[in-house]
Amino acid sequence: MIKKWLLPVIALMPLFASCEKDTDSNPTLRFQEGQTFKLVTPIYDTNRIIDLKGGQPVALFCNQPDYGGIPMSVIYHVQVSLDEKFMTTTEGVEFRELQNTASETTINVNANELNDTIISLYVLTNNIKTEEFPKNTPMPAYFRLRAELTNGTGVCFSNPVKVENILAEYVAPELKAPQDELVFTGSLFGDNWSTWYKMSPMVQHTTDAVSEFKAVVYNPGNGLFKFGRAEGEYIGFDALKEVVGSSKGEVSGVDDGFGGKNIQIAAEGWYTLHFTVKVAGTALEYTLDLNPAHVYIIGDPAGDWTPGDPSHEMTPNADGIFVSPAFAAGGELRAYVAVDGVDWWQSEFTYNKNTQEITWRTDKQNIQFNWTDLGDEYSISCAAGQKLYVDFKNGTAEVK
Repeated sequence: MIKKWLLPVIALMPLFASCEKDTDSNPTLRFQEGQTFKLVTPIYDTNRIIDLKGGQPVALFCNQPDYGGIPMSVIYHVQVSLDEKFMTTTEGVEFRELQNTASETTINVNANELNDTIISLYVLTNNIKTEEFPKNTPMPAYFRLRAELTNGTGVCFSNPVKVENILAEYVAPELKAPQDELVFTGSLFGDNWSTWYKMSPMVQHTTDAVSEFKAVVYNPGNGLFKFGRAEGEYIGFDALKEVVGSSKGEVSGVDDGFGGKNIQIAAEGWYTLHFTVKVAGTALEYTLDLNPAHVYIIGDPAGDWTPGDPSHEMTPNADGIFVSPAFAAGGELRAYVAVDGVDWWQSEFTYNKNTQEITWRTDKQNIQFNWTDLGDEYSISCAAGQKLYVDFKNGTAEVK
């Protein structure tokens, strides 16, 4: 029986051995560094506009790179440039590789990503602002593919092609009034433009269309400042639509030496900055309401809940610390900055008993009754005879 089967097994051995050879029926992976593959130039009607914002993609077709005649799983990356030199070189040429990739040789380039990429390239190469991107201006773009196998090997590039009449469009994001804070910097508080201070939003005075912010500041006399929606944005006097308030006469614009104007407050003293920001078409309008600062305690420690009672007002000492009258009784601390047109609780503040950092009441906190709604660390218990001390410059407070 053994002899009977031995001959057929031996006869099959050359067949298995022949599989190690590279033949048309058994190709092996071959790849030559620097090889290219064919990207076909798209043919469009000469009058056709490829409207990217309308969702029309650029359609590209290529031949799979030659990996030894083996059909392989390939990832295609689309590269795009607005520089005609991209047709012959990448040296000194601005181009971008899109994030969206393809695994087929027919590639519909993502219209939204290509739209944004063309805008960013145009803005960069023409040194303009994004909002200055030309409207209704079809332009050519140049494409090339970078191919690689799924394991990251076999990287090669196609020839570049030119596609005419691509229409990209810049659409400004929906403009909204700032929601969380405004900031300012300058020489208020005797500072030297090295610190950005926050202005907190007013409770129930913040929507997408309009928002209001406030801060208590010290002006050493002829103090200068600029403000912004974030640190590094220097908005000056020329951006103010209006200055109102009992101290509006103290406000003027002073040349900043860079083609703009700082906001100057003439008379020394403590002030409340109250900014209103409104969406006006494609721009934001800023109104500054400037008044002397009035800071009060209210509630059980104050002896009653009467807003604006002069006997409850805090006064700054020589060190710039606001000090309250002695508390008439125990209870939870309630304190606020008086702002025209705003209820006391809409400009209320407390502090974190663990860090002494001032915390302003905001809509997001959803405080219904008292500061324990935010957390026990924000509910400050007072005793008769104690006082509240507030350092607005450093943003701290303490009851003692």
